[in-house]
Amino acid sequence: LPDRVNAAVTRLMGEAATLERELQNLVDAAQRLVTLGHLNQTALQAEMARARGVEALHAKWVAGLAGLAKEIEGANVAPASAQVLARAFREINERIGNLNERFLVLALAGQAEANSGPGDAVH
Repeated sequence: LPDRVNAAVTRLMGEAATLERELQNLVDAAQRLVTLGHLNQTALQAEMARARGVEALHAKWVAGLAGLAKEIEGANVAPASAQVLARAFREINERIGNLNERFLVLALAGQAEANSGPGDAVH
């Protein structure tokens, strides 16, 4: 790969690893709170604030993917190499999407639990 494409791939892989790690941390924290029944509005708001920060990372990463596609196109990367990169980033994007979906499901469950009265907790 040309140096500028290689640099973009390396940067995006690092950002993807950070994004996946942060999303997994959100999922784990939300699961723990919901499972233990310790979720309240304050805890939920804190997790949602963290989620907004992760969403900003995700938006930056998606923009970086678009930039990478342009870099690949402009650098005349071999089609086979471009396909390998596309497949790798598609798989990463799917994992990120799955983690995000898991967090949203847990957050919705937590919201319902936090809004329910004592003795009405949803588990």
